[in-house]
Amino acid sequence: MTGGGLFALIDWNDVAQTALPLMLALVVLGALVMLTQRERRTGFQLGEEFTADAGVVEIWDGRTGYVRVGGELWKAEAKTPLAPGTAVKVARKDGMLLRVAPL
Repeated sequence: MTGGGLFALIDWNDVAQTALPLMLALVVLGALVMLTQRERRTGFQLGEEFTADAGVVEIWDGRTGYVRVGGELWKAEAKTPLAPGTAVKVARKDGMLLRVAPL
């Protein structure tokens, strides 16, 4: 080996012709994975016992209070005042706050 050493023996055109399609395929695959993961998102993801229409008001004052859903006590908010013991459905989950409506 003289001069450039090992790197002088590499045909960089072949490297480019092989690497570019491989990089393009990885970018496309990554984009597809991101799209499928975005589609998998749901409005809420809780334990297996949680159902969107199963809740009971435990404590309520005005438009906010606590409801029991799936055996757990959750802070909740409703558009209308509710009374303890009222059955509610979960309209959506915002962080740790449930938006509920009477059944």
